[in-house]
Order: sequence, then C-alpha cells, then structure tokens
Amino acid sequence: MAPPPTTKPAFDSDRKKTTFHSLPYELRELIWLATLTPRLIYLHPHKRHILTDYDPAVRCTPESRHRVLSVRFNHSVHIPGEIPATKFKAYSSFAIPDPNKIWEEGQKPSQEEQAKFMVMRPLKYENAKPPPALYVCSESREVAIRKGYVLAFKGSDRHLEGEDKEYWERNFLGDKGVWVDFERDMIMLDVSLEPDPHPRCESLRPLRLLKSYARRDTKRVKRLALGGHIGTALKAMKGKRIVTMSSAIDRQGWLRSLGLKSLEEVWVDDDFKGRILMRSPEEVEKRIVNDMKSGMSYHFTDQAALDVVLPKVKVVRGAQWDQYF
Repeated sequence: MAPPPTTKPAFDSDRKKTTFHSLPYELRELIWLATLTPRLIYLHPHKRHILTDYDPAVRCTPESRHRVLSVRFNHSVHIPGEIPATKFKAYSSFAIPDPNKIWEEGQKPSQEEQAKFMVMRPLKYENAKPPPALYVCSESREVAIRKGYVLAFKGSDRHLEGEDKEYWERNFLGDKGVWVDFERDMIMLDVSLEPDPHPRCESLRPLRLLKSYARRDTKRVKRLALGGHIGTALKAMKGKRIVTMSSAIDRQGWLRSLGLKSLEEVWVDDDFKGRILMRSPEEVEKRIVNDMKSGMSYHFTDQAALDVVLPKVKVVRGAQWDQYF
C-alpha cells in the first residue's frame, strides 16, 4: 500500500523570513515618511540679563537690557487631549515658580530679594524628543533630514559664568535646539498679557526676541500660532504698530520688520484666559485681516496694498487643536 502523500507545511522553514530591513528601500522610506507627521511646537524663548544696576521696580535697566547673559529656547510638542493654554500655564509655573513654594512662611525675603533670586537662579533646559525617525537609525535620520527637518533655535551663551556656565557646558546647550520641518510644523508662542516678574521672560514680545537671536530660523517660519487675547496677539505681531520698510519694494514691511519673510499662515488661540468669548472665530479672523491691511496703509497706496499677499488667518480654540495635530 502506497504511503499517504505528505502535506506541505503552511510555512516553508527554508524560505527567508521577511524583516523590515529586507524590504525594498522604497517601502522602508514610505514607512519612515509616514511617521513624520505635522507637529504643533510650543516654543518658550528666554534671555537672561546682567544684573548691574538691577531695579526690580522696572525689571531691567536700560544699561543691562542690551547686555544679555544667555538666550535659550525651551520647547515641548502638542499631545492630543492637551489644551495649549493649560500647557503654557504649566510651563510658566516651571519658569517662574510660586514664591510660596520656595520659601516657608516667615522666611520669605523682601520683594527685591525675591526678584533677584528669580533672575539669578539657573533655568533648567526643557525640551521634547524629536520625531523618532531622527534617532532610530542612520537610514531613518537621512530620510527625515531629506524631508526637511533642520535643527533650529539653538541657545546662545554670551557672558555666562560660574554655575551657569558649568550647567550650560555640562548639558551641551549650545548644541541643542529644536528639530523643525518648517514646511509642515507650526511654531506656537504665548503672547498673553501677563506681568513680567523678571527680565528672563519675554511674554509680550517673543517675536522680537526670535528676530534678534534666531534671525535665520525666524526667516524660515511659515506657520505661526499665537496664544493669547486677540489684542495682545495683534500687538505681538505688529510690535506696537511699528512698521519698518527695508526698501521701497518691501510691500510687507510689518511682517519683514519681525523677520517673518516666509510667513504663510497665522493661527490664533484667543481662549488662553478662559474668558467668555462673544465673537465667533470668523469675526476674529476678519478683524485680524483688517488690522493687517490697516498696518499696510501707513506706507502703501491702495493699489499697492491690493497686490500684497497676506498670510492665511485662522482662529483655533482650546480642544479644537486636536483636529489638526
């Protein structure tokens, strides 16, 4: 009697297993590219001043205002479920801690000593991890960089000394920055109207700080988000309505005066203070566009103003950010 025919196993053990690295390069590249999604980056710019003739009443003397010890750009990345306003508020508590949590009752120094302490204490570096493709392997990193990711917004050590200098060098802060794809990532800044407890914080004019200390990167920003009341958002964008023309053909003077030469989109979250907002997003967007046009009227004829291509304006509030990032 003939032996029964043998059945071929479902899996041929002699056949080479398919692994990620055995895939064609074109497929591996598509997989890496699929991990590179647009991000909303919360940027926290800081600068520290020399304390010569420091006066807490005015926070910074004219002499020390231009003598900067260091500049740093801490950052984090939006996570679905987060509210940007809550995230920025939490960071504010990290950068400027509550005095009641530093000193016990009865041991709190004078307001002047508190202000000096806040200015002099080293601010720790805080950042988010870059997209995984940038550090998984050399191939994924090459794909990400070719896609457009660059290391931007690096810190600058100008006159640090002592413990500050040691902390800066120990953590290689001069080499660290923010990995950004300027084509798709959006940079978000807090321009809400808050009192400045000390000159380390640049809450009202972060765009001016970016232009002064990250000029090259500011020129590459295409997508910008501003968090705060609509009035302070416009104030930050226009620098108190100061319009500077670099040349006769510079038709977007107020944008270029802030260094935003590539700006294509401006998104505003005017819900940072939890106020009852009476205006619809469409009404706020219209007001921003009209304010942009009024800023141009300082220098342009009506025909020239019509030729200017304004950045796209969009109002996004609170949890609505999850629809986009």
